Amino acid sequence: MVEVGQELYYMPSDNQRSGLAGSDDGHYVTVSKVGRKWAALDSWHSRIHKDELWADGDGYASPGHCYLSRDHYLDSVQAKKDYRELSTVLGSYAINKKFTRDQIDAARLALELPVYDRLT
Repeated sequence: MVEVGQELYYMPSDNQRSGLAGSDDGHYVTVSKVGRKWAALDSWHSRIHKDELWADGDGYASPGHCYLSRDHYLDSVQAKKDYRELSTVLGSYAINKKFTRDQIDAARLALELPVYDRLT
């Protein structure tokens, strides 16, 4: 939830950036008004969803996303990289490795996936 006066870090989507993909073209914006669903930003032409922080594309793809800070943005980028690496490993290597049910359940909990009751 955002509040009037709060600073957010805005990052344009990849197709809106001036530099190469992965470059840091972000900047800070200030929330000027908060409504039931949307929040307006000072000196900016768009609005953001007040809970999910994505910018309204006015019928087109979202031009970007706001984060609570630049550090939150960098954490998000690193989490996506880590996930891609993990999915690559699990998709090829891990399928041949023998994991115990306890190891699988621990991984499911860490990834916030449902853990199913055991039949035995």
